[in-house]
Amino acid sequence: MTAYDLGLLPSGRLHCFPSNADDATTHDIGERLFTLAASRNSTGLSPSLQYWRNFARQYMSERCLMPRVALQQPEPVKPFTDTETMPLLMGAPPMRGAEYLSGPVLQRIRSLLDTWVCEQIQSLGGLDVLLAKRAPQWHQVGRVCFHLAENKGDPDYPFAFMASYAPELSEQGHIRYQPLGHALQEYAGLRNKEALIRLLSPVQLAAVRRQLTWPVTRQL
Repeated sequence: MTAYDLGLLPSGRLHCFPSNADDATTHDIGERLFTLAASRNSTGLSPSLQYWRNFARQYMSERCLMPRVALQQPEPVKPFTDTETMPLLMGAPPMRGAEYLSGPVLQRIRSLLDTWVCEQIQSLGGLDVLLAKRAPQWHQVGRVCFHLAENKGDPDYPFAFMASYAPELSEQGHIRYQPLGHALQEYAGLRNKEALIRLLSPVQLAAVRRQLTWPVTRQL
């Protein structure tokens, strides 16, 4: 069981309510949310902590899909849309200060998390370094992967490449791979067009730079 819980103050500030007084000064809210997202196991978490863990994991998925460049001035994540805010408000569990939860409050809390992550990116020298140090299971999220598979049905092309991407982690902290073609559906719409371009641009860049050719393979 965890030694603390999270809830809201009348000001709308997310606050740690520790069972141990010494735990109150261990982390700021941004770091604590990041730590929740980085945790591999949700066993023993209160409904409130599970809610904020999912909140932070949603942010981490979006952050990992962003370009890992501009280390000295990382680009902030985009604000929530009304469509994204409503499920978070409707899905909030009973918790301390639940009556103070609102769209602007959620946005401010995510901004605190984003500010902490951006500061760590600047300090450590990149998101990859931060993930390797504090959340290694998130390292592959947001990346495109190519798998060489046996193609028994075609003797002329005995092998084929299957492309997949990792948009998120499971509740147990395992990477979830999906066919790359699903990205066209998942990131459909004007708001997600930029995310799709960011996801696919490394593939194009690698093809241009390396000019790879595979005479005995073809895409499945």
